[in-house]
Amino acid sequence: NARARKRQSPEDSARIARYEKFRQLLHAEDCLLTAHHQQDQAETLLLQLFRGSGPAGLCAMPALRPFYHAHHARPLLSVSREQILDYARQRQLQWINDPSNQDARYQRNYLRHQVFPLLLKRWPAIYYSLEQVSRVQAETHQLLQQVAADDVRQCITQSDNPYCFEPQLARHELLRFSDARIKNLLQYWLRQHHAPPLHYQLLQQFLQQFIHQSPSEKTCLRWRAQCLRYFQDKIFLSHDYPEPPFQVYYLPLAEKTRDYRIDCGVWQLEITAQNSGDLPKITIGFRQGGEHYLAQGHHKALKNWMRQAQIPPWLRPLLPLIFARQQLVAVGDNWLSDNKISSLLLRCQLKSE
Repeated sequence: NARARKRQSPEDSARIARYEKFRQLLHAEDCLLTAHHQQDQAETLLLQLFRGSGPAGLCAMPALRPFYHAHHARPLLSVSREQILDYARQRQLQWINDPSNQDARYQRNYLRHQVFPLLLKRWPAIYYSLEQVSRVQAETHQLLQQVAADDVRQCITQSDNPYCFEPQLARHELLRFSDARIKNLLQYWLRQHHAPPLHYQLLQQFLQQFIHQSPSEKTCLRWRAQCLRYFQDKIFLSHDYPEPPFQVYYLPLAEKTRDYRIDCGVWQLEITAQNSGDLPKITIGFRQGGEHYLAQGHHKALKNWMRQAQIPPWLRPLLPLIFARQQLVAVGDNWLSDNKISSLLLRCQLKSE
């Protein structure tokens, strides 16, 4: 009963549904054993090859892998289908044939029933050969991961700036590596942060925009709700954040203590009004451009404060602005103005925290 989602094949949706059912049945430290064999491995390798996969995909199916809270083992990947059938017949075992396995509309079945019979006539040992290719690619992938881990450690950078909270790499460190090593470490770094990988064309685009050319604060590479951005010699793994909400919030603060928790797009703003007499009406909005605040007796431009605070440009429009008596007094939980309201406590944080 699995239904394919957008850009998902029927085979993928069926596999996901099948593994989800297994997940529900498994307990911690259990091991799911499946009878994937040499032919299955050869088919998987070719399918990955046709998709343009690199070493990670050409490893095909691993013999052992973590599976949610348990493990998944495939102990028969080096065993041929014929050997398994001979074993089952000799011991008079019963099995179920899935009729969908004969449907050549599905890619794997097309390979199995249309392509491989022709290949076997020319190369009788092709299943064994392709299974060996997957083993070699697995070793290659393991080596590449070790190199990437070492390279990433040299490029990771951190900042004390609370607004530079997103994962980041030092661009000047990346420039020390070849293009191939940059692509390898970048994919490794993305996996570390559970971001989808970049396909070949996007990797080339990254090299062109961030490495071969001098990037600017407007440089951005988007894919699948993720972004790579540039700021102050660092490359950030960011989100493709939605536009801030257009609505403006008004808080009719009363004399008694009141707590407010306000959804401000990607941020959540908490305001506590302490019991200290009359309080002004509070308005919460977002940048429209040209905002000023009063500090040390002078009107100062908000955009200059944001630059001095080293707030990444893509986060500046998303920060909630707090106005009192129609005057800008705070950004998030940062009081800016001489007109600071001591009876208000502000706390602003990302929703994901």
